[in-house]
Amino acid sequence: MTGLGAGKDLPFTLIAYRGGPGTRVVLRVSGLVFNEIVLEGGISF
Repeated sequence: MTGLGAGKDLPFTLIAYRGGPGTRVVLRVSGLVFNEIVLEGGISF
């Protein structure tokens, strides 16, 4: 993930959407927003 270098020991919000490759993950940390795409695997709840 691109956002991993945004800061250490900071509060963050992660929004994960269900789905396989191509689904989205949104990371918010330090006032920055990182929109990521799952390339492999999947997210299920």
